[in-house]
Amino acid sequence: MLPARAGDVIPYVVQVAKRGRPRRAPFRFPARCPACGGPTERTAGEAYWRCLGSRCPAQLSRVSDSVKVGRVHGAIR
Repeated sequence: MLPARAGDVIPYVVQVAKRGRPRRAPFRFPARCPACGGPTERTAGEAYWRCLGSRCPAQLSRVSDSVKVGRVHGAIR
């Protein structure tokens, strides 16, 4: 990668050097959630994968964090 200064913090990628890069198989997302073992799914048109496990500890902690933020901002009483 050849970066160039484009502002204060965010660099601009001028060029990607593909020569000398080791050949690897493309990354495959896991079919099972690493936190709970439940199935994973990617909805068409979206960029991310989700665990479909209803008792997944990773999903439950995200919901808990969202509730805490809502309480802080007064959206949830």
